[in-house]
This record gives sequence, structure tokens and C-alpha cells, in this order.
Amino acid sequence: MSTQPGSGAGAGRDRAAGSAGHGWATAGPAGIDPYVRQLIDQIVQAVRDGDDPRIRDLLARLAAVADTNALLHLRRQLYEDVPVPGSGR
Repeated sequence: MSTQPGSGAGAGRDRAAGSAGHGWATAGPAGIDPYVRQLIDQIVQAVRDGDDPRIRDLLARLAAVADTNALLHLRRQLYEDVPVPGSGR
């Protein structure tokens, strides 16, 4: 368990606290700029579409403005609702 203020009960070295300190937050961390959130949504869609040139462009834009919270949010979004190969999803 973390002893850092504001990290929430249940947050630890390997996982972030959710809204009540229980697991991952689904709404995304507060404090991420709306432009950055939009870039993240666009990156996730480009990944789902397999659009490599668009992914590169969007990642370059994100790299110029992202902080650690934004990158962790991107990671969570990419792992959320991942289609299973061969399942038709």
C-alpha cells in the first residue's frame, strides 16, 4: 500500500487507485487537458483501425504535450475492451 498522500487506499506500486481507491479508474484521471484526452481517443481509434500512419502522427502530437498521467490513461484505454483475435469482435 502506498503512503503517498492522495494515492488512495488500495493504490500501490503496481496499480493506481480508482475513484474509491479500488482498482483502476474507468473515467480517466482528472486533470488531463481536453486536447490530450481527444488525442488519446483518436490514437485508440487509429489503433483499432490499424491505421499506422495516423498512429505515428497522433503519437508525435501526444509526445509534445503528454505527461505521465496522460500516458497511463492512454495505456488503460488501449487495454480496455480489446478485441480477441478470432472472436469476430
